[in-house]
Amino acid sequence: MWALSDLDSRRAAGSLRLPGGNMTVREVAFYFLQCCSKRVTYSDGTEVGVLTVVWRESKCAHEMGVKTRRYSGFEPFLDTDSAVGPHGARFRALLRAGVPACFQGRSLFSVAKLLRWTARTGIIGCDLDQVNSHFSVQALRYPDARCLNRCRCERDSILRAVARSMGSRSAGDDEGMRDAAEDLFIILGYGGGVDGWCKEHGVPKNALPCFVQEFADEHALLRREDVAARLELYRAAKAFGHERPGVKVQATPNLEGEREALDAMERGLKQSDCCPNSKLRARRHLRVAPAMGGGGRTRRTHLEASDVGECQEWRAAGAIERQSSPRFRDNP
Repeated sequence: MWALSDLDSRRAAGSLRLPGGNMTVREVAFYFLQCCSKRVTYSDGTEVGVLTVVWRESKCAHEMGVKTRRYSGFEPFLDTDSAVGPHGARFRALLRAGVPACFQGRSLFSVAKLLRWTARTGIIGCDLDQVNSHFSVQALRYPDARCLNRCRCERDSILRAVARSMGSRSAGDDEGMRDAAEDLFIILGYGGGVDGWCKEHGVPKNALPCFVQEFADEHALLRREDVAARLELYRAAKAFGHERPGVKVQATPNLEGEREALDAMERGLKQSDCCPNSKLRARRHLRVAPAMGGGGRTRRTHLEASDVGECQEWRAAGAIERQSSPRFRDNP
């Protein structure tokens, strides 16, 4: 909480705008601070705020009958019968106080890394995530897909090759270039093209590695195979008005596999003694390598696979790979 307040007070926070939004860093930080309902003081004197977060299933649970991602935020419930009780009253009070509805009941996981990491400073806990989860799940369906499996097994070298194509445009921002390279493959994997990405990052199309187009071409074929194997899902997507039902069909099993692994991790932690009060909090980044592939990182060196003992779900979901990573250093 103190780190977010400190960020809010910086001069640049009043002019810096986060990607994809109209608000400045100061405005976003201020509204999240307003949503902190109480404070907790640890034994070392560190004071942290507590956010009340409301989670909901994605529309896939209703439309397709499968659980994929969960989303946070109370805004969809403001005009429903769910907006009752102490939390509903608090959210309405925040609304009257001028806090936009889009901030109420929202998780820090949904905001930009700058704010997410800053706000977590001082919180004792761990952040669970998966590496390359969509393509790892997809590779289970298509073990012979050359580009898909190369992107999964040679991920770091491929991302570096794409980042090099950005040249000096993002010099000194290695993490930003890597994130942009990751975004490119997600775009291509779900039916997008390179034109918009190249324009946004100022990269000539002919500067990209040849593998990028090979990956896009292969995924177009895999998408057609997904649709042919899941015609009922395709019809449901069309019935619910999805603009790109083929992409929806392709994404749904990937998201479903991602959710299954995350649920298994959560159950494993709740049955262990490595997560106080069975709550998943975030400070240092823990990445779990799913059995279906992908790397892993952790900076919590005391968190071992053996901590969950007999929990077979954890072992089935993945193994922890210990390696240091400068990408997840604590924020100053």
